[in-house]
Amino acid sequence: MRCFIAIDIPEALKPRIIGLQEQFSGYNTKLVESQNLHFTLKFLGETDLVGLEDRLEFISRTPSFEIELAGMGCFPSENFVRSIWIGIRHNQKLINLQESVSKALGLGEEVFTPHLTIARLRSQKHKNGIIDIIKNNSGIEIGTMKLTCVKLKESKLSPEGPAYRDVRTFGMI
Repeated sequence: MRCFIAIDIPEALKPRIIGLQEQFSGYNTKLVESQNLHFTLKFLGETDLVGLEDRLEFISRTPSFEIELAGMGCFPSENFVRSIWIGIRHNQKLINLQESVSKALGLGEEVFTPHLTIARLRSQKHKNGIIDIIKNNSGIEIGTMKLTCVKLKESKLSPEGPAYRDVRTFGMI
């Protein structure tokens, strides 16, 4: 099963995010559907679920906390843009959570850049216009959300795009 561990975006913040996405319409981009907006803590790829949920059970004993969505950027660089994202203000609790997930799964350390992908580029044709939009929104503040659960999700790819299904929700205290 193709899986990842994610944090869903609350409905209350989606209108603001969708408004930002609309700025990229007409630039040969693929906008992320509102039901698919999420922060990925860890992409697992094809994995067996045996024992996986038990190793993530610690999340249910983790205190909830707030994160603030702010800023806009792109990956991998302004020279070659593949995806456009909204970030979060530095939040050590989120970084610690991601590190704990990686450790619980026996995965190596990595540089974790919390981001919410909002669009992907199909070509570099309109890159300069896209970079201008990103720079104009680099200091944007979207809002604050309370992180109360983390989800193990299945991802099924199709020509229409990915479809996500919640496999398990880990509520936080």
